[in-house]
Amino acid sequence: MSEKSNKALIDRYSHVSMVERNLGALDQFFPGEFIDHTMPDGKSNPDMIRHSLQQYFEAFPDFSAVVEDTVAENDLVVTRLKLSGTHEGSFYGAPGTGKKFTVGAMQVYRVANDKIVERWFWVDAMGMRQQLGLQ
Repeated sequence: MSEKSNKALIDRYSHVSMVERNLGALDQFFPGEFIDHTMPDGKSNPDMIRHSLQQYFEAFPDFSAVVEDTVAENDLVVTRLKLSGTHEGSFYGAPGTGKKFTVGAMQVYRVANDKIVERWFWVDAMGMRQQLGLQ
């Protein structure tokens, strides 16, 4: 796969999952189980991604993820995002505060055979918790 097609895949994935919120379509982006460096055992699958995104959408009904930059080299694609939302529902056990947050996030994906086969994800969780009054 070319860098251009890998970048297009990640752009589609970001749009489908975070803008359209079409969580049923996630299976088309992953080969079932994949390597996820954000998980304790290093494994994930589309159902786990669906569950995680659903938690965000329920806790922050106006959740927004804006991709500010995307860079591709070889089989890796990196995105820099701005996440924002208003804390209306329960989020990891904390009831809604009505407060807004805006934080940065970065994702690195490794693509093979037009599927996401590996992922690294970082979000400014401390900044988010501070803005929501949870820290």
